[in-house]
Amino acid sequence: MLLIFDYDGVLRSASWEGMLLAYRAIAKETGNQEFEFLKDQGTFKKWFNPDWRINLNQMGITDPALFEKDNILFHQVYDPHVRVFPWVKEIILKLFERHLLALLSASAEHSVRDSLGETADHFDLIVGCEKVIKLKPDPEGINFILGIYPEIPKSLVWIIGDSVVDIQAGKAADIKTCAVTWGLDSYQQLVETKPDLLIDQPEDLLNL
Repeated sequence: MLLIFDYDGVLRSASWEGMLLAYRAIAKETGNQEFEFLKDQGTFKKWFNPDWRINLNQMGITDPALFEKDNILFHQVYDPHVRVFPWVKEIILKLFERHLLALLSASAEHSVRDSLGETADHFDLIVGCEKVIKLKPDPEGINFILGIYPEIPKSLVWIIGDSVVDIQAGKAADIKTCAVTWGLDSYQQLVETKPDLLIDQPEDLLNL
């Protein structure tokens, strides 16, 4: 099988506080710190879009040439607030011995590889935000991966994510969907997207 992992919230912790601070840093860099949606975490959550390019557009940053600069600044502020989960090394190694593994993240590839360390070598493919134009829930990233492995039928491909957009992208690409409950989105939100599988413990990944 081919297992496509989301990253933040699945293999690495996610932090609303870190994201808010990162967007405040971007706002400061642009000279505009008066955005109402950055005043507190609750307001920020309601405003936040999983596609960071859309967020930058809403902040008045529309020049693609600035996206890379702001993405680097985002990770400089955000990454110290998150950690790879302690179980990842062992479980990913076991899955690597049985399946093809890919990783599809809205984070930059350098952030993924730096935090994963040697575990990154167990992924046959890592697709960061640099390689796609539209992020999840758009299926572009999944379809990009499927194009690299055309010999694998979609019935043998899973996306493993912690958010509604991961499941929506998987359904749009017509692959199997697995939602994990230890990430950003709530249990109820995940249930409402009707994933093919919903798991509560990382060890359950070994049953795929």
